[in-house]
Amino acid sequence: MTSTPLDRAASSSSRTAARIFCADADGAAAVNEAWEEVFAEIEPPARTFVTVSALPLGAAVEIEFQLLLTKAE
Repeated sequence: MTSTPLDRAASSSSRTAARIFCADADGAAAVNEAWEEVFAEIEPPARTFVTVSALPLGAAVEIEFQLLLTKAE
């Protein structure tokens, strides 16, 4: 079975960094709570948290992951 980049993205070993953009500084606590829940059983990637004045489409939070993908053996 061949894995896809999306399958490998789900692996904690492939995530190297995350950049979190939040349109409301007061939302940091909620983002931190969700982050801890999602990564409760695996090591979370390093992250940067940035407060911005607005996000596309009126989103409250945008998360960008940087992945390290290698050829499947």
